Amino acid sequence: MGIGSWSYGHRQEPSKDLNDCASDPDVPHYKKGGYQVKDIQAVLLKDYDGYVAFCLGNVVKYIYRGPHKGDMVGDIKKAADYLQFALEALDEGH
Repeated sequence: MGIGSWSYGHRQEPSKDLNDCASDPDVPHYKKGGYQVKDIQAVLLKDYDGYVAFCLGNVVKYIYRGPHKGDMVGDIKKAADYLQFALEALDEGH
């Protein structure tokens, strides 16, 4: 069971274009304080799997970049949405 094209327990490799964008040091909201959000996600989420890890990764991403993209309230709302998705999945036993 999953949402959209994402299914529980299945991790898809990002496309080359996404990898290039996410690792581009010239994109200011991807790297603040000397850390890339993907590196923070890897440390914080190492004990989570599947869809829950995906949702919590988005929580980290939106909280981390929110103050730097110009729509902090929108990004915090997105983080809250993804936290709720993770909680619902956990409640369902996933």
